Amino acid sequence: MKLAPIINPDARRPMPKPIRVNLQRVFLAGMVMWLIALVVCLVLMALTIPTGRAFWVILAGLGVGVALLVWERLDRRNYSQLGK
Repeated sequence: MKLAPIINPDARRPMPKPIRVNLQRVFLAGMVMWLIALVVCLVLMALTIPTGRAFWVILAGLGVGVALLVWERLDRRNYSQLGK
């Protein structure tokens, strides 16, 4: 391990540019996973298998996903400028 970049910040290589990512796809993919978990949880509940707090955790995950989609829609211009 080279210590020069730690001791002398000028010896560091330049940072790479950020990658442009479509956050809407990322958030939707996460919500699809939460929906799959919800279906599994509902099937387990229908079979009278105790699921504990899983149902509420899944609903919270879906709620966060919806909030992130709203944020992405309102703040799309700001974060898309980072990748340019």
